Amino acid sequence: MRYGKVLRSKNIQEKFDYAVKYYEEGDCYKALPIFDELIGIVRGTALYEDVYYYYAKTNYCVGDYYLSNYYSKNFARTFTTNAKAEELMFLSAISSYNNSPNYSLDQKDTKAALDEFQFFLDNYPGSNLKDSCENMMLRLSYKLEKKTFEVAQLYVKTQKYKSATIALETMLDKYPDSQFREELYFLKIESWYEYAEASIESKQDERYRQCVNSYYTFIKFFPNSQMTKEAEQYYKLTFEKLQTIGEKKGELVLLKLNDILKSDASLESKKEAVRKIQDFYRPYEKEIMDAAEVLSENKNHKATIDLLEFAENKFPLANYPLKRNYLLLMSKYSLAETALDVKKAESYREFIKSYSTFASRFPESTYLPVVEKLYVNAVKQLELIESE
Repeated sequence: MRYGKVLRSKNIQEKFDYAVKYYEEGDCYKALPIFDELIGIVRGTALYEDVYYYYAKTNYCVGDYYLSNYYSKNFARTFTTNAKAEELMFLSAISSYNNSPNYSLDQKDTKAALDEFQFFLDNYPGSNLKDSCENMMLRLSYKLEKKTFEVAQLYVKTQKYKSATIALETMLDKYPDSQFREELYFLKIESWYEYAEASIESKQDERYRQCVNSYYTFIKFFPNSQMTKEAEQYYKLTFEKLQTIGEKKGELVLLKLNDILKSDASLESKKEAVRKIQDFYRPYEKEIMDAAEVLSENKNHKATIDLLEFAENKFPLANYPLKRNYLLLMSKYSLAETALDVKKAESYREFIKSYSTFASRFPESTYLPVVEKLYVNAVKQLELIESE
């Protein structure tokens, strides 16, 4: 029968059969007007569910994903006992998936699609379409991640650092396994540093410390990152700023305490002055020790040594003398072990020299048996190198 006659036919079953035939042959634009007519006629009849089913699928076939989503969802929720309910609930989610735009645009439809796939999985947990759902949900989530990431990047580029710190933290909380994690953690370092730089003096200390904490997290998760050197530069600048702030805050106190140490004051007064100086520097030393331990765990031995030697010079009245010197000694041994051949002899000599200082300074230390073994091995290695 010609298509025109089908459209004019008053035989509902015949029209339905032809519409199904057109659909199955892929001629959806012929099928759609027929189903569009039938949907309003067959309500309450035995054909209604079948017409509704094909109407939803035909709308999908012609690319009208909004109508396809609407009718597929309605079918699945209205005809819950129909064997095709699962299929159309999935089609509803797929329709929303196809409505999801490029990540740079409004992501309302992307979020709706994620909700629909989750609804499908909740209602059909044993479905053989589960893997397909999860794969499409990953693609949708990527769009939301990418959108959020670019917003955070834009805040950094436009120097809106307060907004950047909030956006970055929010994204890391929401997407802890994001493929942008490395750059997100680096941008946190940069944003907190620049935010602190632009802050009033009373707020700088807290914000520089956030930068330091962000640095620790970054090198813990990404010890071999290509951004490590730049991150370390931010850390060094930040630490210098914190030193300046701290010294400025306690300048008068420290001057008075140092005067006591140089005076003829009683031994008790001098001990009290030393204790107060140690108390003043304790937060800074703690930060250095935390950073050194992270660097050491990540086998960044040279950076560990540089940081601890800085602390040794900066804080002669140390709060952590044994711990600091032990970590310094172990880092020097590890550096010697991993050094290039041309540097090994020099590195072993440096370790041996530091061991002698450590042993004389901490003769009762429980660490001594451990470092003695390393010392014996270092001497043997040095002898072998020098005999070649």
